[in-house]
Amino acid sequence: MSRPRSMLRRIPASYLVSGLVLLALFSTFSVLDENFLSPNNLANILRQSSVLIIIAMPMTLVIMTEGIDISVGAVLSLSTVIFAMVLLSTGSLPIALLASVGTGILFGSFGGILVSYLSMPPFIATLGILGIAQSTALLVTDGISITGIPTSISAIYWQSWNGIPLPIAMA
Repeated sequence: MSRPRSMLRRIPASYLVSGLVLLALFSTFSVLDENFLSPNNLANILRQSSVLIIIAMPMTLVIMTEGIDISVGAVLSLSTVIFAMVLLSTGSLPIALLASVGTGILFGSFGGILVSYLSMPPFIATLGILGIAQSTALLVTDGISITGIPTSISAIYWQSWNGIPLPIAMA
């Protein structure tokens, strides 16, 4: 009968190093600024990180299955541009959300078809999709920021659900 290994031996060294670096950063910043560990600041950090968390979770699954998708950021940007443009032209939040999610589904499905059915390497397929999505966003906006989004949309970012900021709850 084998002896059970300790918990620390099962944790990869890179995780331990990352955890120690994060602990060192938190310690340093809390010493340099007494407001760093305040609930408002920690909520702000989590709120700002929520989009990255929402994107990183499915990417973790993709990487665990030995795949890679480098087009996610560009498709997110294009979906956001589509959302803003449709919202401004129609004034309808449901239609804008549908168009935005549809854009993500379209590009994701295209990548899935390239990799699954045409046996393209995931890096090459998603690199092409990255270029297409970035170019499309640039062409659609003509390189100019989209302005005039109603403040009610940005107010969603600051809403809370059961006392938890909405972006954090969604993440």
